[in-house]
Amino acid sequence: MALVWVQGNRYERELAELREQVAGEREAAARAEADQVKKYRELEGNAREAIAAVLKHAKEERDREENAAATARAEYLAGTRRMSIAVRSCQAGAGGGATADSAAAGGVGEARAELAPEPAAVLDAIARDGDRGIRDANTCIDAYNAVRDTLNQAQQE
Repeated sequence: MALVWVQGNRYERELAELREQVAGEREAAARAEADQVKKYRELEGNAREAIAAVLKHAKEERDREENAAATARAEYLAGTRRMSIAVRSCQAGAGGGATADSAAAGGVGEARAELAPEPAAVLDAIARDGDRGIRDANTCIDAYNAVRDTLNQAQQE
């Protein structure tokens, strides 16, 4: 009977040690998990800040461009800004075809035709619309790069 009692005490001590060890391991795992969550939240915050900076810059650029576009349109319509295009002069000849004037080929006296205010404003708006699309695509690329750089910095730490 004494042997059973001694054996039981030994098992109880080992069981208590194992429980203590498991509790310590669980506590360490919980701390590690909390550290990882904290690190993730910091990365997420850094990425949000980086994206916010990119979007703020893009908005400022878009606002400047919208103001410039409105000013340009008003100037075209008022006649204070003009747009012209290179033209080729036509000569009536044998065959009735048009021939390039030496000036139309980029010479000193290049022939130009001024556009009416409304078509000039429309062409300007079309070009600005294309530029806006390029800026939007660049904003997406900048946001992607900002997040990628944030994650790469975290991996290097």
